[in-house]
Amino acid sequence: MKFSRSNRSYQSRLNLSLKNRFWLFQIVVVLIVLSGIFMIASLSGIIADLSENPYHNAVSDLQYIESDLSVKFLTISNSTVELAGKISTSIKKQLREMDIEPADLKNHPEQLGEILGSEVEKARFIMEKAGVTGVFVFLDATVNPQLERANESKAGFYIVDMNHDPVPYMNHQLFMLYGPVDLARKNNMHLHPQWELELDISPNTPKRRRDMFLKPFDAAISHNVDNIYHLGYWNPLFTPAENTDKVITYSVPLLDENGSPYGVCGLEISRTLLENMLPKKSSLKFEREVLLYSTRTDEGIDMENALVCGSNSSWLVNGNSKILSVLPDSKENSLNEYSFSEHPKTKIVGLDMDVRLYPGKSVFRDDRWALALLIPKSDVTAKTARLTKAIVFLVLLLAISVIITFFSSKYCISPLMEAISKIKQNESQEKTNIIEIDDLIEFLQMRADSAVSDEQANIFGPARHGKMSKSEELSPDHDDLSPEQIKQFEEQLKTLTKAERRIFDLYIQGYDAKDICNMLYISINTIKTHNRRIYTKMNVSSRSELLKYCHKLMGKI
Repeated sequence: MKFSRSNRSYQSRLNLSLKNRFWLFQIVVVLIVLSGIFMIASLSGIIADLSENPYHNAVSDLQYIESDLSVKFLTISNSTVELAGKISTSIKKQLREMDIEPADLKNHPEQLGEILGSEVEKARFIMEKAGVTGVFVFLDATVNPQLERANESKAGFYIVDMNHDPVPYMNHQLFMLYGPVDLARKNNMHLHPQWELELDISPNTPKRRRDMFLKPFDAAISHNVDNIYHLGYWNPLFTPAENTDKVITYSVPLLDENGSPYGVCGLEISRTLLENMLPKKSSLKFEREVLLYSTRTDEGIDMENALVCGSNSSWLVNGNSKILSVLPDSKENSLNEYSFSEHPKTKIVGLDMDVRLYPGKSVFRDDRWALALLIPKSDVTAKTARLTKAIVFLVLLLAISVIITFFSSKYCISPLMEAISKIKQNESQEKTNIIEIDDLIEFLQMRADSAVSDEQANIFGPARHGKMSKSEELSPDHDDLSPEQIKQFEEQLKTLTKAERRIFDLYIQGYDAKDICNMLYISINTIKTHNRRIYTKMNVSSRSELLKYCHKLMGKI
């Protein structure tokens, strides 16, 4: 019994009204719509765009790239210092054997070819080891000291790899950009199409081409520094010869025993190789975004010879633009706005940060390099507008689904609830024009009419306790029952079950159906069932016929 009660309690909790069931269904529909909207937003990247912070993403990207570049450039600078150590040791040994002081090289042009020739293999090895595109060695001397400006021409060699491959000693095509012809032949190298014998550092030569030699050389003269690592110089993007690809070089001085410079050596990174070092896309995912790598001035980023990387970077390339500066109204912890000093109407959005190339004790530690992630402002505005439109569309879609759900529930449920209310109040029903509801109303009305008829036709109609009503008195022809019929009726009484006989006796005593239900704790439907069985067993077809037999036997029962 305990289990039965708990089970009924559980079922009662599950018995929801039709209205609640319909609302539950509508809620499920709305949830499905929301799930669909969420899936659409996820697949279209809307959620990702909303969750991402452009500023934090740009900072993260630049920090990663800067760290990677710093490691690669540190490797190149260490390799250059290693090259300088090997070449200095070798040249000093040769000069001792020739009884020549490093400072006296200018006076021995006939020895320069032999000295340089012994260093080519070392230079090639370091170039391959560092994975760069070029190597150079220049001495503070010339093979033509009789020239008017002999002190502005530097003998040496500059070897470039025209088909750089990251795998050492594989598919390399080495060309000599500067150097003696016989030196190229002895080392199985071709002359570069822009080949020159010596490096010209005269004022007519582009400044950055001169700086490749002069910057570290002059630094060694003006600064008393024992560690050549602190004298190394990163030369911004430039052309090492006319009509050649732009490169970035790192060069250090060659020092004698007294710390005086007698030459310069260094490594080269071509623009193509540097572009391959930088990622093609950032996490901001704009089609026209670019990465920019250049030097920085007090006014802004130097654009004259900046390295610009990106699948679509033509919008940023402008020959007349020299300085890219941050606008003063740029907000903290957000992407900056930039413009060109010569074209203030050109608006650019992005972020930049310093790149660490020099150690703290470097002579060139004040030289600043910058790495920037830049995007046209119009692209950012267009993306924001598209994102806003998408959000508005999804919100409208959700609102429409909720409105449809509300009105559909009202349209479907209201007529049914109204009909049920009228049935409860026993009001007459009009057609609702909803087939299911009209059928239900008709059925319920028929049930109600049938119950009234049964009550009116109850074979044991209402009576006072202990006596029959006048309507139930025997008709004048009650005496026409034969003794055989009476005897047969008596025999049929014996076929009644104990429950049927008990109900029969109570009816004879004058109790009605309602009283019997209360006395026996049974339902009215059970009473009706017993009545039909008694009718059948007693072989009577009408209420009056049964009453005849009952009155005849009243004295005997």
